[in-house]
Amino acid sequence: MSGFNLWFIMHRMPEKPNLAKVFILPVFNSLVMGGAVWLVYPAFLKLLNAPAEPGRKMILLALMLTIIYGVFVYLVMTIITRSVTMEDMKLIPKGEKIGKKLHIR
Repeated sequence: MSGFNLWFIMHRMPEKPNLAKVFILPVFNSLVMGGAVWLVYPAFLKLLNAPAEPGRKMILLALMLTIIYGVFVYLVMTIITRSVTMEDMKLIPKGEKIGKKLHIR
């Protein structure tokens, strides 16, 4: 269905979307984030002094820290690669204010 929607947009809309910005940059950002969290999860377990077989609470805490770290990495990568523009930010509530604070162009 997504492919059909993309085909329709590419053939019917007067302004064609930039496929690199729509697909390649988010995939790149996701790969960087995935690599970062893959590396940092064991580090969080070591930082928390987890035993060789950690319990559920220790794993949950390490996962929560890893998820927060992943969100931060994705946000930074989105800003660095300029995947989001000020026009995109204006579509969300208070987006223009957030975009100015993050120096998004």
